[in-house]
Amino acid sequence: MKRVGRPVPFSVTGNYHFTLQNRKLDPFLGLGLGYEHVSWDCGIPNCSIGGSDLFFVGRAGLRYYLTDKAALYVDAGAGAATLDVGVVVKLH
Repeated sequence: MKRVGRPVPFSVTGNYHFTLQNRKLDPFLGLGLGYEHVSWDCGIPNCSIGGSDLFFVGRAGLRYYLTDKAALYVDAGAGAATLDVGVVVKLH
């Protein structure tokens, strides 16, 4: 079987941020819902296989603020991605 296209999962999450005395640390937990559609071409006329799925997303993460407007970011969870690492910038 030959796969046609690439699945592009997407999800929406909501995060709860915990308030700590150390304002540089911003821990959070998140829950959400995701969707993914996958299809295959069997290589035979009129033969294709596909499906779509809803999935739950759960994550835990931490931001460490370097300044008031920039932070290092890490989170881990289940869903569309298992580990995210990066930099977060506040625009306001």
